[in-house]
Amino acid sequence: RDGSGGGGGVSFLWAAAMPEAAALAPGGLLDVPQPPAPVVASARQTSVRLTWPAVLTRALPAVRGPLATAPGLTSPAAGYVLEAAGGPPSDEWTQACASLGPAARGCTVSGLSPSTLYRFRLRAIGARTGAGQPSPPVAVRTAPADANRWRPLRPLPSRGSRGSTARAAMLGLAPSYGAGARPPPVRGASMVSIQGRLLLFGGMSAGADCGGVVGPACTAGAGASASTWELDPVTWAWRLLPAQPAARTLARLSSGGGAAGSGLPIGRERHVAVAVGGRMYVWGGRGHPDWRGDGGPFLGDLW
Repeated sequence: RDGSGGGGGVSFLWAAAMPEAAALAPGGLLDVPQPPAPVVASARQTSVRLTWPAVLTRALPAVRGPLATAPGLTSPAAGYVLEAAGGPPSDEWTQACASLGPAARGCTVSGLSPSTLYRFRLRAIGARTGAGQPSPPVAVRTAPADANRWRPLRPLPSRGSRGSTARAAMLGLAPSYGAGARPPPVRGASMVSIQGRLLLFGGMSAGADCGGVVGPACTAGAGASASTWELDPVTWAWRLLPAQPAARTLARLSSGGGAAGSGLPIGRERHVAVAVGGRMYVWGGRGHPDWRGDGGPFLGDLW
């Protein structure tokens, strides 16, 4: 209504005639809608990245007077505020990203704890109306912390089976290809994964017993190994793979290389091995004529 007298007039705008006015700050008629819930772009151990689309404020129905606004007009929100809280039943919301400009479409919240549930919600800010209603919350759990935990999978007996080494050949002992075979304890070996199988190659070994007889005079497999063992990680069964040169290698035996011109790599330890395209590649390492010594040659060959 309009009043007069007493030195002037006063104008009143009734909220009952305009329900949206309850959310308006004095002097503005742009409604700030509730934004959608932010989207979790990534969740790391101590940080979470959230994104959202642009939020448009909309003009309210026109009213008479100096505050009149043309209906249907829209404009981008003046800014955004991202709020955070812990998991239920916590309802203590704090500003995680404040004073975000109108072009902001995401925010990275840092300083979080690993393996912890958080909730986030977004508020759009109008130029003259302030912050609007919060969006529905989105819940996310941060990634667990890196754990360096170990457990024995299948303890091996102290004695292993014979592989292919120079000493075993000198004693006239064939490698153990039968069921129940297992590699002896080694150092400096390599292991790669190919098609769900683990391949163990080379390494320095103190040897395995000779048919149950244990002693310095009958210890086969001592020294640098050139054996390739296959382990099935489902059944935990080992299998010694027979070695054979490739056809192209046989054609180049006259050029030397390998174990006494056999076209096979010599025994070695501390080498490098990788699996690429279903094949294992072995490079370098050190050969040892005697496992008690450490004066073997350095190798620079690639197999």
